[in-house]
Amino acid sequence: MDLFWETEGLHNGRMTAVCDKDNRVRFLLRRSLSETLNYKLLNADAKIIGSISCNQSNPGHLDVTLGNQNYGTLIKLAGSNHPLYVLRGANWLISGTVATNRYSAYHGISAVFSTEPLADGASIQLWCMNPDNAAASLLIVSALDQVRMNTIHKQEPLSYSF
Repeated sequence: MDLFWETEGLHNGRMTAVCDKDNRVRFLLRRSLSETLNYKLLNADAKIIGSISCNQSNPGHLDVTLGNQNYGTLIKLAGSNHPLYVLRGANWLISGTVATNRYSAYHGISAVFSTEPLADGASIQLWCMNPDNAAASLLIVSALDQVRMNTIHKQEPLSYSF
Protein backbone atom coordinates (compact mmCIF):
# COMPACT_ATOMS: atom_id res chain seq x y z
CA MET A 1 0.00 0.00 0.00
CA ASP A 2 1.43 3.38 -1.05
CA LEU A 3 0.32 6.58 0.70
CA PHE A 4 1.30 10.18 -0.06
CA TRP A 5 0.93 13.46 1.86
CA GLU A 6 2.38 16.96 1.97
CA THR A 7 4.34 17.95 5.05
CA GLU A 8 4.04 21.77 4.98
CA GLY A 9 0.46 21.77 6.24
CA LEU A 10 1.36 19.53 9.16
CA HIS A 11 4.28 21.70 10.22
CA ASN A 12 1.95 24.72 10.29
CA GLY A 13 -0.70 22.91 12.32
CA ARG A 14 -3.22 22.41 9.53
CA MET A 15 -4.96 19.22 8.52
CA THR A 16 -3.37 17.29 5.66
CA ALA A 17 -4.99 14.71 3.40
CA VAL A 18 -3.23 11.36 2.98
CA CYS A 19 -3.94 9.91 -0.47
CA ASP A 20 -3.32 6.54 -2.07
CA LYS A 21 -1.74 5.99 -5.49
CA ASP A 22 -5.13 6.60 -7.17
CA ASN A 23 -5.30 10.03 -5.46
CA ARG A 24 -8.20 9.01 -3.19
CA VAL A 25 -8.18 10.45 0.33
CA ARG A 26 -7.63 7.56 2.75
CA PHE A 27 -6.78 9.44 5.96
CA LEU A 28 -6.47 12.93 7.40
CA LEU A 29 -3.58 13.99 9.64
CA ARG A 30 -3.69 16.91 12.06
CA ARG A 31 -0.99 18.27 14.38
CA SER A 32 -1.87 19.93 17.65
CA LEU A 33 -0.87 23.58 17.85
CA SER A 34 -0.20 23.40 21.58
CA GLU A 35 2.11 20.36 21.53
CA THR A 36 4.77 19.82 18.89
CA LEU A 37 4.68 16.01 18.86
CA ASN A 38 0.94 15.42 19.09
CA TYR A 39 -0.82 14.14 15.97
CA LYS A 40 -4.34 12.89 15.39
CA LEU A 41 -5.21 10.48 12.60
CA LEU A 42 -8.70 10.65 11.16
CA ASN A 43 -10.41 8.46 8.60
CA ALA A 44 -11.82 9.95 5.38
CA ASP A 45 -15.08 10.73 7.25
CA ALA A 46 -13.14 12.90 9.77
CA LYS A 47 -13.58 10.48 12.72
CA ILE A 48 -10.52 10.15 14.97
CA ILE A 49 -9.02 6.68 14.71
CA GLY A 50 -5.63 7.19 16.33
CA SER A 51 -3.04 9.51 17.81
CA ILE A 52 0.60 9.82 18.77
CA SER A 53 1.64 12.03 21.68
CA CYS A 54 4.37 12.48 24.28
CA ASN A 55 4.21 10.16 27.25
CA GLN A 56 3.49 12.16 30.41
CA SER A 57 5.82 10.13 32.66
CA ASN A 58 8.68 9.81 30.11
CA PRO A 59 8.97 12.90 27.87
CA GLY A 60 11.28 11.12 25.38
CA HIS A 61 8.69 8.42 24.68
CA LEU A 62 5.78 8.75 22.25
CA ASP A 63 2.57 6.78 22.82
CA VAL A 64 0.75 5.46 19.75
CA THR A 65 -2.97 4.93 20.28
CA LEU A 66 -5.33 3.31 17.78
CA GLY A 67 -9.04 2.85 18.44
CA ASN A 68 -8.76 4.09 22.06
CA GLN A 69 -6.20 1.37 22.86
CA ASN A 70 -2.48 1.73 23.36
CA TYR A 71 -0.80 0.29 20.27
CA GLY A 72 2.77 0.83 21.45
CA THR A 73 5.39 3.28 22.68
CA LEU A 74 7.99 4.75 20.34
CA ILE A 75 11.37 4.94 22.09
CA LYS A 76 14.63 6.30 20.69
CA LEU A 77 17.41 3.84 21.41
CA ALA A 78 20.46 5.53 19.90
CA GLY A 79 21.82 7.91 17.30
CA SER A 80 21.18 11.47 16.22
CA ASN A 81 21.84 11.57 12.46
CA HIS A 82 20.99 7.88 11.98
CA PRO A 83 18.54 7.19 14.81
CA LEU A 84 17.34 3.78 15.89
CA TYR A 85 13.86 3.51 17.40
CA VAL A 86 11.79 0.67 18.78
CA LEU A 87 8.00 0.56 18.92
CA ARG A 88 7.52 -1.30 22.18
CA GLY A 89 4.25 -3.19 22.13
CA ALA A 90 4.32 -3.91 18.41
CA ASN A 91 8.00 -5.03 18.37
CA TRP A 92 9.01 -2.86 15.43
CA LEU A 93 12.58 -1.74 14.92
CA ILE A 94 12.77 1.59 13.05
CA SER A 95 15.97 2.97 11.55
CA GLY A 96 16.62 5.87 9.25
CA THR A 97 18.46 9.01 8.34
CA VAL A 98 17.35 12.40 9.65
CA ALA A 99 18.96 14.44 6.84
CA THR A 100 17.18 12.55 4.04
CA ASN A 101 14.00 11.77 6.01
CA ARG A 102 14.12 8.11 5.01
CA TYR A 103 12.97 5.52 7.50
CA SER A 104 12.34 1.79 7.43
CA ALA A 105 10.62 -0.38 10.00
CA TYR A 106 11.00 -4.10 10.54
CA HIS A 107 9.20 -6.72 12.57
CA GLY A 108 11.61 -9.62 12.88
CA ILE A 109 12.99 -10.11 9.39
CA SER A 110 9.96 -8.76 7.52
CA ALA A 111 9.51 -5.15 6.45
CA VAL A 112 6.67 -3.11 7.97
CA PHE A 113 7.06 0.24 6.19
CA SER A 114 9.48 2.40 4.26
CA THR A 115 9.44 6.13 3.50
CA GLU A 116 10.70 8.21 0.63
CA PRO A 117 10.77 12.02 0.57
CA LEU A 118 9.38 13.59 -2.61
CA ALA A 119 9.84 17.12 -3.99
CA ASP A 120 12.78 17.90 -1.66
CA GLY A 121 10.86 16.80 1.43
CA ALA A 122 7.66 18.73 0.67
CA SER A 123 5.83 15.40 0.36
CA ILE A 124 6.33 11.94 1.80
CA GLN A 125 5.64 8.57 0.24
CA LEU A 126 4.91 5.77 2.68
CA TRP A 127 4.95 2.16 1.58
CA CYS A 128 3.31 -0.33 3.96
CA MET A 129 3.65 -4.08 3.58
CA ASN A 130 0.33 -4.71 5.34
CA PRO A 131 -2.58 -2.20 5.11
CA ASP A 132 -3.40 -2.97 8.76
CA ASN A 133 -0.15 -1.24 9.78
CA ALA A 134 -0.85 1.92 7.74
CA ALA A 135 -2.43 3.91 10.57
CA ALA A 136 0.39 3.33 13.07
CA SER A 137 2.99 3.88 10.35
CA LEU A 138 1.46 7.23 9.36
CA LEU A 139 1.53 8.48 12.92
CA ILE A 140 5.12 7.37 13.47
CA VAL A 141 6.42 8.85 10.21
CA SER A 142 4.65 12.15 10.89
CA ALA A 143 6.20 12.37 14.35
CA LEU A 144 9.66 11.50 12.99
CA ASP A 145 9.28 14.17 10.30
CA GLN A 146 8.46 16.73 13.02
CA VAL A 147 11.50 15.61 15.03
CA ARG A 148 13.59 16.15 11.89
CA MET A 149 12.16 19.65 11.41
CA ASN A 150 12.80 20.53 15.06
CA THR A 151 16.40 19.29 14.72
CA ILE A 152 17.01 21.39 11.60
CA HIS A 153 15.54 24.54 13.18
CA LYS A 154 17.58 24.14 16.40
CA GLN A 155 20.88 23.99 14.53
CA GLU A 156 22.68 27.30 14.26
CA PRO A 157 25.64 28.39 12.15
CA LEU A 158 29.10 28.14 13.71
CA SER A 159 29.51 31.90 13.65
CA TYR A 160 26.65 32.24 16.19
CA SER A 161 27.94 29.62 18.61
CA PHE A 162 30.88 31.69 19.98
